[in-house]
Amino acid sequence: LGGRAYSIADIHLFRLYWRYRTHATRPMPSTDHPALEAHFVRMMARPAVQRTIEAEREKARPFADEVQELSARLDALG
Repeated sequence: LGGRAYSIADIHLFRLYWRYRTHATRPMPSTDHPALEAHFVRMMARPAVQRTIEAEREKARPFADEVQELSARLDALG
């Protein structure tokens, strides 16, 4: 991001873009920001990122039903 060296800025930008790209109310198409998308693809190719995503997925599984129930309640409220 800020040069050739991998830094905390790369990680932060990756997490922000990931949220807006996939979890926003209206996810943004990947074609809207080609440089951000290229950065995202490079980050996703990193083994450490893959391990982190899997670890987060494993931690989140026990809460999936609770989150789904809460989401349904919120939707019902309008």
